[in-house]
Amino acid sequence: MNISSTTYPKRLLFLLIFLFGGSPFLLNAQDCEDILYEPLREVGEVIEDGIRYKKVQIFVENPNAGATNSFFALVDRQDPEFEDFPDNAHKYNQWTNEIFIPLDAVELWLVDVNNPDCKKPIPLHLEEDPCDFRLNERYDLDSNDCSNVNITLIPPDTITLESVEWFFNGDTSSPVHTELQYRNPPAGNYIVELKADNGCEVTKEYRGVACPRSNAGEDFTIPYCIEDSAALNLRSNLGPNVDSGRFYTDNFSEITEQDASQMTFSQEGETNYYYISQTNHLGRDTAIITVDAYSGNCNNSCLFNLAVSPECDSVQEITFSLLDWGNTTDTMANVILPDGNAIQLRVGEFYTFENTRFNDSLFIDVSSTSNMGCDSTILLGYFSPCIETNCDYTVVAAVDSNLCYRDTSGRIDLTIANSIDPVSVSWSSGTTGPSLQQLRTGIYEAYIEDGTGCRDTMVYEVGGPVRGIEIDVSTEENGNDSVTLIVSAVNGTGPYQFEVELDHQYVTFSQGSVTERRISFEQTIDTARVTVTDARGCIAVQTILLTPRCFTLEIDTLATNCGMANGSIALTVPEEVRNGGSITWEDTDENSLWERSNLPSGEYPFEISYGECLVPDTAIIRRNNYSQPAFVQSNECPVDGLFEVEVRNSENLVNWTIGGSTSSDFTTQLLANREHEIIIETIEGCVDTVLVNDTEASWIEELTYRSPDLLHASITLDESSLNSFGWQQDSSELCTYCFEYQSEDVIQTGNYTFFVAPFDGCYADTTISLQQDEMFFEMPNVITLNNSVNNQIQIFDPFDQMASVMRFSVYDRYGNELYVNENMSHGTNDSLNWPQADTALPNVIICVAQIKCKDDKEVTLTQSVLVLR
Repeated sequence: MNISSTTYPKRLLFLLIFLFGGSPFLLNAQDCEDILYEPLREVGEVIEDGIRYKKVQIFVENPNAGATNSFFALVDRQDPEFEDFPDNAHKYNQWTNEIFIPLDAVELWLVDVNNPDCKKPIPLHLEEDPCDFRLNERYDLDSNDCSNVNITLIPPDTITLESVEWFFNGDTSSPVHTELQYRNPPAGNYIVELKADNGCEVTKEYRGVACPRSNAGEDFTIPYCIEDSAALNLRSNLGPNVDSGRFYTDNFSEITEQDASQMTFSQEGETNYYYISQTNHLGRDTAIITVDAYSGNCNNSCLFNLAVSPECDSVQEITFSLLDWGNTTDTMANVILPDGNAIQLRVGEFYTFENTRFNDSLFIDVSSTSNMGCDSTILLGYFSPCIETNCDYTVVAAVDSNLCYRDTSGRIDLTIANSIDPVSVSWSSGTTGPSLQQLRTGIYEAYIEDGTGCRDTMVYEVGGPVRGIEIDVSTEENGNDSVTLIVSAVNGTGPYQFEVELDHQYVTFSQGSVTERRISFEQTIDTARVTVTDARGCIAVQTILLTPRCFTLEIDTLATNCGMANGSIALTVPEEVRNGGSITWEDTDENSLWERSNLPSGEYPFEISYGECLVPDTAIIRRNNYSQPAFVQSNECPVDGLFEVEVRNSENLVNWTIGGSTSSDFTTQLLANREHEIIIETIEGCVDTVLVNDTEASWIEELTYRSPDLLHASITLDESSLNSFGWQQDSSELCTYCFEYQSEDVIQTGNYTFFVAPFDGCYADTTISLQQDEMFFEMPNVITLNNSVNNQIQIFDPFDQMASVMRFSVYDRYGNELYVNENMSHGTNDSLNWPQADTALPNVIICVAQIKCKDDKEVTLTQSVLVLR
């Protein structure tokens, strides 16, 4: 048997370098004195079908190689099949493809194709590589499903790991994860380093990991200026990677997408909306969106868009134009440039200025020439100096550096000069193109390649604070229904603009960071609000709940369990408040509900009124974690109508029931092309329903009985993909590797099965049943009078049922009887001959035979026959 790296890869050979030292070796001079071989080049080590192989490449020299110029590498005295030499041999004087040798192989033989007697046994002493981790990997990096990104590394049992460290986007200073499994990692590039206790190390790299699971995203506040009267689109304020979901009001009434995209507010105050993720297998997740409607200090911005283009030559030039003028008929604007100079610019007109303020944010101030209330400050971008790359092209980047915390409006725009087309740009985030938008603060890599194939990597940092503005508020109650607020702010960019509000009492002031400010108010209600705007224009809002002076309120809630609506709320107030006061809830019109039950998770605002006291508050029902076991489906045999279901994390499962039957195993087989309901009970006591199904295409197109002695089948599968197929009856094979079964005799009644077997253990069949329930006779529909073979009118009796023909008549198509014969015996051929060869016959005759059967039944057979001359 000969073995090559192309025809039999799982049986190919391997030889360790250390067996041969560092110079060419001469084979036995008596056998093949001119053949030399180099020390082998080690490639690696693999396990296939449970066998460990070493992988190498061999370089063999032979100045007298002959026409074939090739040799065989054989293991443990396997003799080559000489007729296969030209197809399976390796070439002399070049490195072979990867060759596999079993780790337990004893000898390696080199055999010349021209001279099979030229062969040399070389002893092998192969040893397992102690640093071969042989990691199994399971990962799902599907960016279309941001809820199921998962990377799992599985080392062999023989390795004891000391550490696992994941590094993010090239930063190796500190790991971002230290487990073998990384569920829903943030989008980006990863390097994972694994170290074992025997000193061995291995490094894996994952580039362009898909988007992370965001579910419904984070809670956030949207400031809304009433004087601007612009329509607010809730969806445009969501993060870029949240799962699909729906919007709801604060009493959980659904808002249509159209209504959510065109909201306006006419009264000051905060309104809560909810965005609820619809990802079923993760459970519902809710983000709270607070719209803070306010008046005053509104910028009446008339500009909606801006086109910016940097160019790099001896100096950097920034060209921009104003687009989409809004709310006015003006076509001219006053523009104050970043260098302080002022110009007038028409809409759509381009203006270019020289940029000398690198690594800084560039703003322009724009105002209408006729409408003094229409003005705006627009960020041009953040421009680095022109960068000379390792290639012949240059790159200019406009990078935002003025983001707020958790802002997603950042962008990077690249201009590539002196390049040869086509130029392609791909990013570490997985997107392509010269512009990257909707960015958070962070590091982003651009991979640029021009038409010459020259590739370079650029690293850009989108600026912004790593922490949001934090407002610190403490209170002092002064008696006489007055309260003092002590406020300060940190983490933003000072100075800060404060607005403190209690009921209709407002105080505004500017303040540096950390410095406290004391403000006293009459306590007419029990909530106050502080709004802080820093020098970047970033806004933070905090609502302060003041301690009611009337009574003490305690809120006890019970979280939901198993994802069901089984949470509860209990309010504890003094007895006189319960008897003499009232409580109203935002989500229900029922009164006097001091306790509530059977509630889903969420926020439940309420207000208690007692005497002169009006106390608003919110009860929050949280959701306990519910660990639904993961079900994995597979279909190894795609023709048998079955698929397998396995529960992986079975430690979370008490039992599972399918079709009313409880399974004690962790795997089961189910019928394909049908939906199955699995009822599960988890260790948390949760009962849930999981629906599984698997579609399996039909493998057979037709199964027919074509004639009394022929069965036929046609299939949808590729014949070459089948290990076996054919016809059988009961356990006996009628034919193999056949689609038609031709019987020597008439096929008798019974069950005939056509089967296919793509591979061992995978089998499917279908059966055709032949039943002879009625009498069957057949008469030809064409005769040729002058042909010695076909000059008879015959009646066929394939199932041997005929006793005699009681009457045989021939008519023309008008009903005139042309011939009649009675009581003809079965098997007498000439009894049915046409009586006279010269008898004139019409072109079409109708033959009627009354047949007596062996079981005394009588059958009348009628056949129109075409007469050929």
